[in-house]
Amino acid sequence: MIMNKYSIKICRVNDIHTTRFLARCKIDFVGLHAIFGLPNKKQLIQFQKIIKELQKYYPETKTVLVTRIINPRTLVDVYKKMPTDFVQWSAPISKRDKEFFLSYVKKLRQNVNIFNVLSSSESNMTYSYKDIVGKYVIIDKKFAGGTGTQTPKELLVELTKSLKGKYILLAGGMGRVNIRSWLGTIPVAGVDIMSSMEVSSNDKRKDLKKIARYLKENRGETTLPILELPVKSDAFYTKVSTLRGAIRAINKGSDRILVERSMTGQKLATKIKSLNPFAQVEIVTPSSQKFMR
Repeated sequence: MIMNKYSIKICRVNDIHTTRFLARCKIDFVGLHAIFGLPNKKQLIQFQKIIKELQKYYPETKTVLVTRIINPRTLVDVYKKMPTDFVQWSAPISKRDKEFFLSYVKKLRQNVNIFNVLSSSESNMTYSYKDIVGKYVIIDKKFAGGTGTQTPKELLVELTKSLKGKYILLAGGMGRVNIRSWLGTIPVAGVDIMSSMEVSSNDKRKDLKKIARYLKENRGETTLPILELPVKSDAFYTKVSTLRGAIRAINKGSDRILVERSMTGQKLATKIKSLNPFAQVEIVTPSSQKFMR
């Protein structure tokens, strides 16, 4: 049974493998972080692959460029490399700067939208309301996010009254609560979660088991998606003989990991699955055409 659905946004997504899992889980938004400028070349390639694949195969899962770049001209240059569906300014930005930014980037993507961020503890709310552009709003404890601290319910009730008609996501400690019971009658569209879905405070990769458990508790979903591209012809194989090689292939977005059918290959396949139960591992004979090409 699927419960009444709240929208879910998951931030700080860095690799195509995690993105495919989230898209198959029908996560509504994935946040790609370019906080102070363009990411390094390797990460930028991953982000571009994520943006292209979601827009082509999973258009219901929207990409969000999350940034604290204050200068709108600088952000335009970043956006040209990362043309996401949404842009989220995790900083106090004037309406004028937001509209200036949109006037440029709408030439690249006509339907791009802005997620306006309100900090419930740092900003002058009167000023913040005045600077909202469009209908999408995130309420967080702090602009920078990642605090794990919830905004008091009494304040949320007050804020949402002033944001009537807006599409509101609530951030700050939402990964540790049951959405339906905690939010109750507060009129928000959903939640924005990040650090609570990561492996640990030192390992920022997303923990897919945590995400699956969260979805089961909050959406009533009991089955995990099969990780594969909707168009099989686009899948590609990667042959590996070491665990390091397998991890590298997964991070690069390989759709299927091939290992040789042998005692060593069997152990390698088992190890890969124990580290990442969602990896697609296929054991093939050395003479297989798949393994030879």
